[in-house]
Amino acid sequence: MTRRSTQRRGLTLLEVLVSLAIFLIALGALQHLMTLCSDMAMTIHQKSQAARLAQSLLNEVSAGIMPIQSSVQSAEVMDDPDYMYSMASEASVISGLYTVTVTVFRENSNGRRVEYTLAQMMIDPAMVGSNQDQSAIQGQAETPATTETTGTTGTTTGTTGTTTGTTTGATKGN
Repeated sequence: MTRRSTQRRGLTLLEVLVSLAIFLIALGALQHLMTLCSDMAMTIHQKSQAARLAQSLLNEVSAGIMPIQSSVQSAEVMDDPDYMYSMASEASVISGLYTVTVTVFRENSNGRRVEYTLAQMMIDPAMVGSNQDQSAIQGQAETPATTETTGTTGTTTGTTGTTTGTTTGATKGN
């Protein structure tokens, strides 16, 4: 009788259990990594939203919609009620020049605070413009009630055509 050498076909139970344990540990690590990545993506999205809102608030100050001298400790952002903002302005040694600092923030459900601060130097919008603008604004209350125009001939050219006319006589105003 000769003994044949038998070759193994298949895996033992121990080998299957070890490979399954390695796979489950790797799967758990991947799941944790995916959770971290989604949290980071959400934080980045919220931070970019806060940056956009901070720039919007600075634009409102620059346009004169919000007073530049105001100081806000904590108020809700009108564009997105999930965010709050604070604003401070500091006058420079140059008249009419301010450093305006806007901080937009929100509290997440996990207790973390997302915050973005933007500071910009800007000229007081009330001082922007020419002296004629200021005198026109002040002069509206002082405009005489009667304006008289006699013998005027003029030509006005625009994008739609040409108008030529002559006016003689008096025109009564406000």
